[in-house]
Amino acid sequence: EVPIPSDLHATFPALSPDGERIAFVVGPGTLYIMHRDGSGLMPIETPPNLKSPVWSPDATRIAFSATPFGGTYDVFIVNADGSGLQNVTDHPARDEDASWNGDGTRLAFMSDRAGGPIFTIADDGSDATPIVTGSAYHPAWSPDGSGIALILDQLLKLVTPTGANIP
Repeated sequence: EVPIPSDLHATFPALSPDGERIAFVVGPGTLYIMHRDGSGLMPIETPPNLKSPVWSPDATRIAFSATPFGGTYDVFIVNADGSGLQNVTDHPARDEDASWNGDGTRLAFMSDRAGGPIFTIADDGSDATPIVTGSAYHPAWSPDGSGIALILDQLLKLVTPTGANIP
């Protein structure tokens, strides 16, 4: 149990894979990171309206959704030390709810762009690839990278990174 300073209203907690740090959102969208014992509280400069932070498998980066300049949500990545902020999706469509693959080289995310609604993308922002069609939500990549769990047409589905069904 770690107290959060009373002036911070925290949401969206995310524990790093090594269990040593916690990322969370404060207020209308400021990312904070701290050690699990409460020490080392550090704000990370990000675009506004931040939500859904998720750690990379090696705990060196955090992906999240935010709305730059009042636009629609995009998926961003920032290094855990606050450097290297990158808009990965940088697209006019709404892109959000990212999930890392097992080696931290790709992300799955929800989008309202054509061809979607679930895409994968390289961590450098290249190779955005739709993997399923229909009404799909909340992709969650397996730790070994072999499958992506998601809700598709009100069914819990497991698909390969290319969208093929996994029995």
